[in-house]
Amino acid sequence: MDGGSVHVFHTSDKDVGLSYFGEYRYDMLILMGSDFDYMNENFEVSSIMDFVDDGHDLIIATDASASETVREIASECGVDLDEAGSQVLDHLSSVVTKQADETLITSHISKSSSDILGVSVKKAPILFRGTAQIVDVYNDLLVRFLDAPDSAYSSDPKVEVPSLAPLVGGRTLSLVTALQARNNARVVVCGSLEMMGNLFFHAPQPNSNRELSQGLLQWAMHMRGELRLSSVQHRLKDSTLDAVASSQYTVGNVIQVSMEIMQFSKGKWVPYLGNDVQVEFTMLNPMIRKTLSHDDKGNFFTEFAVPDVYGVFKLVVNYDKPGFSRLLFSQKIPVRPFKHNEKERFIIAAYPFYSSSFSMMIGACIFGIVFLYRKD
Repeated sequence: MDGGSVHVFHTSDKDVGLSYFGEYRYDMLILMGSDFDYMNENFEVSSIMDFVDDGHDLIIATDASASETVREIASECGVDLDEAGSQVLDHLSSVVTKQADETLITSHISKSSSDILGVSVKKAPILFRGTAQIVDVYNDLLVRFLDAPDSAYSSDPKVEVPSLAPLVGGRTLSLVTALQARNNARVVVCGSLEMMGNLFFHAPQPNSNRELSQGLLQWAMHMRGELRLSSVQHRLKDSTLDAVASSQYTVGNVIQVSMEIMQFSKGKWVPYLGNDVQVEFTMLNPMIRKTLSHDDKGNFFTEFAVPDVYGVFKLVVNYDKPGFSRLLFSQKIPVRPFKHNEKERFIIAAYPFYSSSFSMMIGACIFGIVFLYRKD
């Protein structure tokens, strides 16, 4: 990374810590290994989670012999590693070698992960040997970058598995999982050390391990999947006012909303082309929710009519797409009632009342004339 530096140390070193006088010394922590039970007090589970909660990034690469400390850190991030000694096995997708090895499997990256990490789905498969991960499918903060093949399952290769044993397998197993936290901190949990090592990079079997490892590192360093929101404006339709117009909205006005969203890719900011960005006009609950259109240049826009309620509203953009940084924008917008000179002089719905009033006046005049001038 340009302008950055890498420090390599053992977590048992007493002179090494994440912070110094309350200030964090690093932007990212990479834990590579399986035995971290003898870390110094500066690398306890609580200290590492505080590091993530403060908005910093974390990468964990481990294997089937992961210690309880590693498992606890992964669990705090929503990822449960399988039991110690268990590995991902596959009798159909294993790599053909001189010696039969069902723990060395191949898997392909999904289309959604390919768009985020920049690894083509048409390239060679990923070589993997390690432990499986179980993640909550209802956790919107987790992204499964690499899943196990349909024919894979998790078990201890040294233990004979009964034919009727309840195994966990198939697409329910995740091999590489990422966490995009609400504070935009990023965590990557990889169940294989060898997947990111030179042994697999230079394996005789064609593979895309190097490209995937680079994509994961770039994503964790916010060099991929990073979004930027700017130039949020709102105005009355067909008006050139922007900031002044925020105090001029009233019931029934049509508001035009525009903003710019850019994505960091390949070292530069490029227009974001998402079709699922929404804006909300809320008062406690969303009164209006609209999907924004864009012009393929990063400019997003929409328009809507102010609801028939006056008070203090909020214009909210809360875009939380898996694998991308979270966009959050909120601005208070008052909606005032009509002024006296803005109300309609004659309301169509009141025409029956108008007619009855005039008919009563005409009837009273006729009655007076008849009463005064009629001769018996």
